[in-house]
Amino acid sequence: MNAAGPDDGVIVDVVFEDGVLYVELANLADRPALNVTCSFDPPLVDVEGRDVSELRLFRRVEFLGPGRRVRTLLDSVAGYFERDAATRVAVAVEYERPGEARRATRVTHDLELYRELAYRVC
Repeated sequence: MNAAGPDDGVIVDVVFEDGVLYVELANLADRPALNVTCSFDPPLVDVEGRDVSELRLFRRVEFLGPGRRVRTLLDSVAGYFERDAATRVAVAVEYERPGEARRATRVTHDLELYRELAYRVC
């Protein structure tokens, strides 16, 4: 399995916006990604109590267009840390490019850093 370069991979990112956390699947390349699958270690549980790895978005996406980003709500920052959720999560993403061998990207997220950020509560 080939490793992706830093600007042409497919990744799962945790996005912070105005005190809210999202989990986002992103194709960083200008080419489509095919048969995208993701695994999380330990499981990442969203505000609804669902293991996000069980969501179709992370189980298998047959086609993820160039530059495409798709996200789902994880939780508010306050809510996430109130429920003692995982603070360090490794995510492995496997995918193909048309006519190429299967690739993999692995990223470890330290969600603890979001606990310290200031944001305005509306």
